[in-house]
Amino acid sequence: MHQLRETIAKKYLSCLEKASVEETLLLFTEDAVIESPLYGRMQARLFYTQLFADTMSSTLRLDGIFSEPTSSRILILFEYQWKLRNHQQVIFNVVDVLEFDSDNKITTLKIIYDTARSKEAFSQLE
Repeated sequence: MHQLRETIAKKYLSCLEKASVEETLLLFTEDAVIESPLYGRMQARLFYTQLFADTMSSTLRLDGIFSEPTSSRILILFEYQWKLRNHQQVIFNVVDVLEFDSDNKITTLKIIYDTARSKEAFSQLE
């Protein structure tokens, strides 16, 4: 189960780069919740629909996956190069905390990063 969840975590990063809402949501439970510094707390479908609409492109570089065999959580550390739809680009390091259910679907995703580099560019989207 431990290795399967690491594989799912890598698939999740791939889905982020592709910006496919439907493909991303296949990894989540129906009622999954995302907590993000910029978007706040929202249902996964709404979060990814909004995120991908705000994104022109993104490139991710995995720095590590951290997990313990007895835990239902995995942490992913990666660099996120985010080009917003207004053509501004921000680069920052992210830690995502993925919580899994017994069927290996993501129930909660907490996104952790310093918004100093992204908040201003994000505020200009409106």
